Amino acid sequence: MLAREARRAARGVGPSEALPLRVQEVKTLLHLADVRVVEDAGLAASAGQRGRQIACAMLAWLAREPPSTLARAIGATFARATGALLRTGELGVDDVLLACASSGLTARDLTAIAEASMSPDVAAALRGLLALTEAEPDDAPETRRHPSLVDARAPLPRGVSALAELALRLDPGRPPHLRAILSRAAGALELVSRASTWGDLARDDGPSPIAALERSMLELSGRVIEARRRLGEAGESRASAVVATFDDATAELGDARSAARALSVAARGLPEPFATLFSQAFERAAALSAGPPTTRRAGALPAWIPADRLVGGFSIEAPLGEGGTGSVFVVTRASERGEPGAERFAMKIPSLPDGAGDPAALFRDEARALLDLPSHLNLARFVTFDLAARPRPVLVMELVLGPSLEAELTRARMTVGRALSLVLGVAEGVAAMHGAGLAHLDLKPSNVIVRDGERAVLVDYGLSGRRLRPGCATAAYGAPEVWTAEPDAGGSPLPADVYALACTVFEVLTGEPLFVGGEMAVLAAHLAHDGAPPRLVELSRHHAALGSLLSSALRREPTARIGARALADGLTALTASLADAPWPLELRA
Repeated sequence: MLAREARRAARGVGPSEALPLRVQEVKTLLHLADVRVVEDAGLAASAGQRGRQIACAMLAWLAREPPSTLARAIGATFARATGALLRTGELGVDDVLLACASSGLTARDLTAIAEASMSPDVAAALRGLLALTEAEPDDAPETRRHPSLVDARAPLPRGVSALAELALRLDPGRPPHLRAILSRAAGALELVSRASTWGDLARDDGPSPIAALERSMLELSGRVIEARRRLGEAGESRASAVVATFDDATAELGDARSAARALSVAARGLPEPFATLFSQAFERAAALSAGPPTTRRAGALPAWIPADRLVGGFSIEAPLGEGGTGSVFVVTRASERGEPGAERFAMKIPSLPDGAGDPAALFRDEARALLDLPSHLNLARFVTFDLAARPRPVLVMELVLGPSLEAELTRARMTVGRALSLVLGVAEGVAAMHGAGLAHLDLKPSNVIVRDGERAVLVDYGLSGRRLRPGCATAAYGAPEVWTAEPDAGGSPLPADVYALACTVFEVLTGEPLFVGGEMAVLAAHLAHDGAPPRLVELSRHHAALGSLLSSALRREPTARIGARALADGLTALTASLADAPWPLELRA
């Protein structure tokens, strides 16, 4: 059947010619590709070879097949063949991803394969590749914000953000680590995309972003070749040999620009859309003007940070923010210190004065509970905690880049449809945490980051855990039990999150907080109502169904409130009727 289809391709068979027979053949190949793990080594080798033959043939067919029912069947057959090889360990998720990326598949093809895949990891990786493929072009240089470690949450160009998110979808366990390659590349691309002069690319603590990108390009090219070899495809990948080596330690400006242009040409040999990202970055670097750095340098670090900036196995780069419970810093792993493309993280350190008790007591139970934090697109990834770190314990999370949801409310582009999408993302993240028995306990718009301008990601887990502690919230969002509970009183902390989530939903949809006034007045207001605070009553006059839903999440008694999943489902049900309303939703007649 494979040979017959190859002869058809050589004759230039049209998409409709012999279609019924070709559909039946593809269906037969789908069943032949469904290899099961077998004991006999000879049978296993034969089945694996058959699976690789079918997978390679399906990729070739997809590359020339126009959109049709047959193309979807071919994608499903490829998914079945590679799924069988994943089960036997002959392929990894990285291999499937790179094979698809280097075959010129369309968004329709990638979607079909992801939908047909029986592996959640493959489906997630292909959706990440699809997002990278569909990423909008970067903003023009004159409208791009300058880089700043202090402003590390500033939005990234969509392609760079999509690449970083794709890396997070991959398993770091298979060497050479594609996740690490793409993470380093995304970090270097970020620095290049935000540079205004060659001075911004100069580094005194390691290789420049251009050199880091060259290294990433070589490593990615090698991984593509390896993936195609593991799939059983003979020959080289599309990746070209690098025709220039960037030496930022000795190159004059003219030579550096020439090398960057040569690297841009070489990058075009990578699979799309990696080729576009790398090539554009090298071209942009070649066009930079000479001049000193324009990048704002990181602010001063607290005096208690060690002189070498090493805390808990991480190197502190810059302060990111400070709140009532701790300070947050941008960090990299100590082993990757000085590498411009090193993956960066957010580290929270409790802001207790020296000598004011045991700071480890603040994090111990809650940090251990975070070991069960689920992997979810609306939750910042938990990295590690170190109770023995000196001078204070640390909690390390994924660094999510983008503006806060609080900041988004000040922008003119907010609509009710977008607001609903964002709060639904928050609700999905909270529901996922609650499914693991964890509460966030400081839910509010400033603790939600809008990644890529569209996905809400819940951050800052410094108060999270499995128990309710008195005062573990911000005044405007704290449920009544937060202010009245006795220490170690017991009871589930999850309803407190639902209450805060309802306050957040109200604020995002109306542009105004549910509770206003001084701190004592706000606390009194939390204790005075039973699901119908005055401003919610005003909203209900115009949007009764929404008001009723939020009221059920704001009841005084925790056990009387609906759960996060029910609140998310209720918001989903209201989306169609609310999406076209003008933002902000009306509160007054």
